[in-house]
Amino acid sequence: MHAPSQLAIGNRDVEQNLTVGRTDDKLITVADALEAFLAEQAPANADEVRRLALELREAAALPERDDNRVKVTLASIIGAVASSAGTEIGEQVTTLVLDAMRSLGIG
Repeated sequence: MHAPSQLAIGNRDVEQNLTVGRTDDKLITVADALEAFLAEQAPANADEVRRLALELREAAALPERDDNRVKVTLASIIGAVASSAGTEIGEQVTTLVLDAMRSLGIG
């Protein structure tokens, strides 16, 4: 979300921008990347990776997300893709997870 706004009160000559990234969208992006990872890598722990992707989708759909649960899930994802971290898709998933963690204030 991006919107210009006059946040500098009393000064009409200044325009400030406020950009807010939705963490829920980031969780969905990670889940999508996990599914691409599954399609490309077919890892031995595919069931675990599917479960983690589902957990992220469920967390993103909740009106009040349990950030502690999301943190645990994101950390588990890094472990789940660790064996493929040197691949392009493995690096992409890891980067997206770290970005989501930063959005939650844990990275």
